[in-house]
Amino acid sequence: MGTRAKGGTHLAALVRMAMPLCKQAEREHPRTGRGRRPDHPDWLLAVIVMVTVLKKKKSKSAQFRFLSEHQRELKTILGVGALPARSTYFDRYRRAHELFTHAIRLQGEKAVGEGIADPRSVAVDKSLIASRGPLWHKSDRQKSRIPKRLQGVDRDSAWGCSMHDGWVQGYSFEVVVSATKKSIVFPLLASVDTASAKETTTFEPKSITCRRKPSMCWPTVATIATTWQKKWNGKTNAIARIGVFSALKTEETRSRRT
Repeated sequence: MGTRAKGGTHLAALVRMAMPLCKQAEREHPRTGRGRRPDHPDWLLAVIVMVTVLKKKKSKSAQFRFLSEHQRELKTILGVGALPARSTYFDRYRRAHELFTHAIRLQGEKAVGEGIADPRSVAVDKSLIASRGPLWHKSDRQKSRIPKRLQGVDRDSAWGCSMHDGWVQGYSFEVVVSATKKSIVFPLLASVDTASAKETTTFEPKSITCRRKPSMCWPTVATIATTWQKKWNGKTNAIARIGVFSALKTEETRSRRT
């Protein structure tokens, strides 16, 4: 692309940026276990979820309506004969964040290899994301009891606390970004969990990944810094947004060089 990639980047350009990384992530981390392979590959679900999140469609129903309205264009860009049905999209939506985690790592490695990101210094931070629906208090959670007055409770969410947000019922995302002086801030690794997840647990796999990449000058110790605080509902939405940001930053830096 010869122009800078911004939030309004054309749908086709965003899809083409995401497809190779999501396909590679699926090849490196294929499905395991018994059963017939699904008709729609995981990379396809990941790409269309990323597109809908970027278009600020927060609920699965709103996302599927957007996909239905643009299915002809999307099928052409993606090179597929059909998009997932509503039931398939809703059922497999929960798995998409796993593939995004690997795709973001691949994008980070590619950005470092191309000199777009400088990982000699990095920063890591965890942010909390409020879940949708009413608050389900601890006393009721422990007994798996939902009061009659509560409708649409997110049973997968959990309570967490931070100095910035206080107590939040929902989820969390943790991001490692490049933080070298006079270089761009670029997502290198990311993960999502419930709000109650402890940083001492969630950061350990990332530190192991850093130590396994000496050729890229990954540091073994990350400094703590503050990243952006975005309120996105659910694991998949949060991790998809990070993936979009990563792709846009890559294209923007390339454009500046041309």
